[in-house]
Amino acid sequence: MNVTKVLIAAVLGVTATVTLITHSGDLGDKARARSLYGLARPLLFIAALQGDAKAQNNLAGLFAEGLGGRSNPTAAARWFEKAADQGVVAAQFNLANFYESGTGVPRDTGKAIALFEKAAVAGDVVAAFNAGSILAEGRSDLPADIPRAMSWYRQAAEAGYASAQHNLASLHARGVGTPRDWDAAALWFGKAAAQGHTTAQMDLGTMLASGAGSTRDFAQGMKLLMSAAGDPRIVDTVKQRIEAVCQTTRDTSEADLCASRP
Repeated sequence: MNVTKVLIAAVLGVTATVTLITHSGDLGDKARARSLYGLARPLLFIAALQGDAKAQNNLAGLFAEGLGGRSNPTAAARWFEKAADQGVVAAQFNLANFYESGTGVPRDTGKAIALFEKAAVAGDVVAAFNAGSILAEGRSDLPADIPRAMSWYRQAAEAGYASAQHNLASLHARGVGTPRDWDAAALWFGKAAAQGHTTAQMDLGTMLASGAGSTRDFAQGMKLLMSAAGDPRIVDTVKQRIEAVCQTTRDTSEADLCASRP
């Protein structure tokens, strides 16, 4: 090979290397999208080292799921944190889950809540729901905070998240850590029930059929309870609820509805 060819080969090699480094994030994403995880890992690693926040989050995901190599929760947490610090909402959410469960990092519910709240402020509805759930129940290292929980539940509920609507309604109905508010409970149970949330259907159905805190509407209550009974996860509880409300029938029409119960 003459000198000219050697120089050309060298230039092409340098150019290819620069191109690879410059576009490693995009190339890594394309490899990941095609399930070429063994190729995606090193490409995303190159981009992550350059501070590419998206690559850091995606690389963390590969480490977390064991794609393209062994699972490494510690490395996943480290890269999620770097991406989270740069404002990547998905990374904040994922790192919050790691802190909440103690995966790859020492368990720290306070840090988990702080990260869920950051993601929630950025508009992540599930993060708002998760923050509400943890704060409503409390943990060994974090006491329950019902008003704060309700605030996050309400954000997710107003965005149409059915589970948040149900949980917010439950807090209003139980009056735990907040004054009992049957009207608010019925409102949010109703919104979740309308989306097919079967536990909300069961709870609202029980309220209406029994007249608990609201105008008694036995027929509508039984309709909701019967609908909820189609969910095998809660069918036994629904049957218990139906049995209880059917012991309070006031006229023949209500008794007839109970006669057709499951």
